[in-house]
Amino acid sequence: MSKKKTKRPTLVEACKLENTRLADDPNVLCVGFGLRRRKGKIVEEVCLTYRVYSKFTKESEIKAAGSKPIPKEIHGYPIDVLLIKESRPSQCPDDPGAPTGDRGSRQENPLVGGTSSTVLSDWHSFPTGYGTLGGICFDRSTGDEMALSNAHVWGEETGKDVIQPWMPVDEYLEAAVKLFLCGATAYLFDLVVPSPATIGLGAAAAGAWIAACVSDEEDPARWGQRETGAPPAGERTERESIRLRADVPPVPMAGRAYTTKTTWDYTRITDQGDKSASVTEDRRNKHVLMAKRVWTDESQYGRGSQVHICAELITQYSHKLQDFMVVAHCFPKSNPEDVYKRILKPGLYKVYHEKTWSFYGFPPPAKPREQTALPVKVDAFQIGATEATYFAGPMPIGYPNPVTSLHIPANGLYCTVPPCTKVIVKVLHTNQPIMVEAFNAADLKTGQATGTDDQGVVQELTIDTFEITTLKITGGGGEGYLLGITAEQTYTSDYHQKFQHLYYRGTLDLGVEMDPDEWGIVLYVQTVDNSGKDSDPIDAAKNIGGIVTSANISIIGCAAIMLLDHVFDVI
Repeated sequence: MSKKKTKRPTLVEACKLENTRLADDPNVLCVGFGLRRRKGKIVEEVCLTYRVYSKFTKESEIKAAGSKPIPKEIHGYPIDVLLIKESRPSQCPDDPGAPTGDRGSRQENPLVGGTSSTVLSDWHSFPTGYGTLGGICFDRSTGDEMALSNAHVWGEETGKDVIQPWMPVDEYLEAAVKLFLCGATAYLFDLVVPSPATIGLGAAAAGAWIAACVSDEEDPARWGQRETGAPPAGERTERESIRLRADVPPVPMAGRAYTTKTTWDYTRITDQGDKSASVTEDRRNKHVLMAKRVWTDESQYGRGSQVHICAELITQYSHKLQDFMVVAHCFPKSNPEDVYKRILKPGLYKVYHEKTWSFYGFPPPAKPREQTALPVKVDAFQIGATEATYFAGPMPIGYPNPVTSLHIPANGLYCTVPPCTKVIVKVLHTNQPIMVEAFNAADLKTGQATGTDDQGVVQELTIDTFEITTLKITGGGGEGYLLGITAEQTYTSDYHQKFQHLYYRGTLDLGVEMDPDEWGIVLYVQTVDNSGKDSDPIDAAKNIGGIVTSANISIIGCAAIMLLDHVFDVI
């Protein structure tokens, strides 16, 4: 009779077994798992890690220390013995070198201390919603793996999910900055998006706003040191004081282009007096993308299929692929709470195909001469205004197949469109010409078109540019009407040569149990600080990690609407 094969324990199970076996070993602090380190560098080999107080080369030394030998392999896993180093404070040397180090905004796998993280709950640390992971530890009694941080980072409740690096992944809209558009109830979000995607917008906004205030050109402390000059021989600096003041822009959302008036006050306090410097100037939020695109290799998938996701980031600055962390948030529209987050890696599946969205005439329940509730949703388009408006028509009078239209109020209409490169807006007026302005997700104006004086006829206003996510439609002299919009996503060479393009890809495995549904994808992009320990401190100070650069909302009147980057069907 053949012997029954013993099931190999998992890494976590192996850790628990070893922690239990060595619980009384005076030389072993704990057993964990991760990637092996060779000569101080991480290599691609999973192993069990033993943290020890001392390393011995002879069995007699191990026995004398009251410890047990650690074999080269445990439960089929290789091992790595790591010596614990106890730090002690010491006087700084005369030349300590460049004051740089890990800034905690990298994606770490395996996890290491110093990584930025956030807790998925209704609690957030002020003002940016994230903090530092102290390290990974294990419960000595059970061997369970645990993470360690401060209460002001994750709160005082245990058992909550924590992710790293920090991304805005909670619905908590902390008033970290004053988001006053139309009063306290300004931000009303479209319900057909994942609530984890309405996610920390206040925290993300605060991060981008603070980065703009502090600037990426020069660190405030180094600016103050340069302005006040080094103290003369015999004079000693005791401490430095930096105070930052900045106006909050009207819509300080992450990924949007804006400037903020900022004041820096610097004081160097020495043993012989104070030296001060101050400056006030407009500082621009540089953490914006010119455009972003998301596509999948197919438009429809069967249950159990694999979805190939590709994203393109378009920037006006010189960047490397590793400068951004790109995450696709995928969710079924019938259950937006069920979010699948996939980190996209550098790479390209295929160039995206052209796509068109269109409507002509407002369908029922829209009725002429009836005031409308805003925003109005028609297919992939959402239309709003800052004042009341109404449906009109049928029009144009005397034309075959007249349709219901939407009146253009004095302050105009605002419309979100699927991310596209070309729009054709069909309008009609009986008084004055109508103008259409196009904006990208960063709220930068990317084009405009103005109609003619011809009255009572349908006019097509066309804008062709590198990205359009929002339209503003004005004019008509109180007698202007919107009839329809066509949006086209094309792949043109003009904009392709003008900006830098970065490509990322990833996969999503669909479960065989998933119900047929339409799925949406929202793309989040964050900066990553890749400053090395030998980086120039001036250059390193310009690199701020964890700042959201993707604009994921559009302001429509007094509402903020999440922007879907792509949709696909599960059939």
